[in-house]
Amino acid sequence: MTIATTLSREQYAGNGLTTAWPVPFTFYDAADIIVVVSDSDGSNPLTLELGTDYSVSGGDGQNGAVLYPVSGPPLASGKLLTLYRDLVLVQDLDLVNLDGFDADLVERQFDRSRMIDQQLQEQIDRCVKAPVTDPEALTFEDITSERAAAQAAATAAQSAQAGAETAQGLSEAARDASQASASDAATSAASAADSATTAAEMVSTAGKEPYVVTLEAGQTVVGGIPWTWTSGRLVVQVGGVDQWPALGDYTEDIPGRAITLSEAPGAGIVVAICTLEIPTLAEGGSEVISVTWDQVSGKPSSYPPSAHGHAISDVAGLQGDLDAIAASAAAAQASADAAQAAAEASVGVANLGYTASPTQGVVTSDTGTDATLSLADGTNAGLMAPAEHTKLAGVAAGATANSADSYLLDRANHTGSQAISTVTGLQTALDGKEGTLNANQKRTITVGTAAPSGGSDGDIYLQYT
Repeated sequence: MTIATTLSREQYAGNGLTTAWPVPFTFYDAADIIVVVSDSDGSNPLTLELGTDYSVSGGDGQNGAVLYPVSGPPLASGKLLTLYRDLVLVQDLDLVNLDGFDADLVERQFDRSRMIDQQLQEQIDRCVKAPVTDPEALTFEDITSERAAAQAAATAAQSAQAGAETAQGLSEAARDASQASASDAATSAASAADSATTAAEMVSTAGKEPYVVTLEAGQTVVGGIPWTWTSGRLVVQVGGVDQWPALGDYTEDIPGRAITLSEAPGAGIVVAICTLEIPTLAEGGSEVISVTWDQVSGKPSSYPPSAHGHAISDVAGLQGDLDAIAASAAAAQASADAAQAAAEASVGVANLGYTASPTQGVVTSDTGTDATLSLADGTNAGLMAPAEHTKLAGVAAGATANSADSYLLDRANHTGSQAISTVTGLQTALDGKEGTLNANQKRTITVGTAAPSGGSDGDIYLQYT
């Protein structure tokens, strides 16, 4: 790459918005970029820390950008951000004889050297330098003494300016005093006439005839005001000068109908006092002022509802409506109670009992006739007799009776098979018969799914599938 600019430092003014600050010159490493924040005039500088306060993007032989701040609010107005390139003054390229030649490394070292030159030049540009023709070197003492001399000259110039302004002020004051001395007599002579004229003018604007008093030497209290007034509604003119509403120039004694001036104006000074009461309507009078909605200023554009509460008394007619509802509910309840009482009186209220016997049941009543419940018969329903209950209780669970007893007891009507063990003595009788049979009378009966095989003549095989 090449170094196409001599720039190695840039400054930006804060605006409370920007956080990305361009680096308009080439650099290689982020650590080469230093950032300082100060006041707009460069005072109170603070060098920031890379990684903590700011970060750097780009580089490696190109321009880049600084991100500041890494977190928090942007740089405020009235602040100045200065960023500059600051390389460590070392040479870290080691060339080995007969080794490979890397042009990029060599060029980078040349670039770095040129960046260091620019870095040093930027520092020199900010130094105080003596002219090249100066025969002697400029020392630190020379600089400080010249600076002190410049400051002293500036101070002297400011003092001279202040002196000139003071002299001008004194001159103007002397002129004004001369003019005032020449016109004092005319002013004093015309003061009474001016006060009278002022009083006449006050009559046209005030609600009552003005009260005019000519002061004596040292007089501050003006009493005998012939009317009362509202505090702060006086016009007080001293020597033709309107003192109201500078209420601090006098104090009011409304009950005593007097005022006390803050200082004595002097003998012969005329004081005129008048009240500016707001006109009021006559007793019993009225006036209707119509104002349209559009003429009301400062009203909100909308009235969004919000949760709030009101006392019942704040809602017109609400208490009356609630009382009416309560009265209606009470009347309805009273009507229901009356209806219930009438129904009870009509049908009566009785205590019932029950008495049981083998032949009947009796429902007893303490207010009316007892009711007798008879046993059921073949025609009418009724109570179950004790004997019927016993008969039903003797029927086994799940038992059925769908034919007459004579039919059920007749063995000819029986179907199915019965185990030998259910016939009393049958097995014993059969066993006794076996010993009485001849050999040729004995036969074997075989029942199964297998085909008949073996056996003797006369054996019986029953095969089923």
